[in-house]
Amino acid sequence: MKKVSQSASILLGSLIAANALAGGTSAPVYVGGSYGVSYYDNSAEQMDNLDICKSAAAHNQTCSSEEGDQVGHLYGGLQISEGLGVELGYVNMGDTANYHYSDPIKIQQQTTAVTLSGVAKQRLSKSSPVSAYGKAGVVRWSTETRVASDNPAIHGLAITEEGYSPMLGAGLQYDMNNNVSLRAGWERYYDVGEKNEILEYDADGSAAKINTLETDVDVISAGVNFSFL
Repeated sequence: MKKVSQSASILLGSLIAANALAGGTSAPVYVGGSYGVSYYDNSAEQMDNLDICKSAAAHNQTCSSEEGDQVGHLYGGLQISEGLGVELGYVNMGDTANYHYSDPIKIQQQTTAVTLSGVAKQRLSKSSPVSAYGKAGVVRWSTETRVASDNPAIHGLAITEEGYSPMLGAGLQYDMNNNVSLRAGWERYYDVGEKNEILEYDADGSAAKINTLETDVDVISAGVNFSFL
């Protein structure tokens, strides 16, 4: 939570400075937050390179993969014109991979990211308080993967990797007044993580290494914006 607060403070300061350079109130600054749920489509084949998860039933075991998690996003924006803005934010995607094998093996991957995107808005009619918006940008993600197991060869394995990926989004915004608006929409973060398999064993199964799993993350969320300049 401390990291989120620090990121929000840096974000706010940067946007206010940019607004001042742009000429003050002609380019309103806003801040916002959203909360939602994610969906990531990880398969049994992606847990390991020896098909341990895929063939679990043949060994009287079970193997499952979670499909999503809760997501929080803090952001700030600079409204360059009526229909165009830029946003900088911090998003906690929660789990982007989560495998459970009954042997037991538990593999959990968690991801946070800094987002930078351009936002285009269009009112549904000239006097309508509702606007449709689309966004496109880039995320700098940081992903950490950890393994817990009764197998000492893999228990405690951990890795953290960082990278850049594209993102897209779309949704609707309802302006309650000049200062407060509500937003609901969809976002996709592409190719978060590095590898196609999260756990790699040697050919004889005696040792393993851990990877971050590459996955697309879809998020459905709702939030509120507050414009103060």
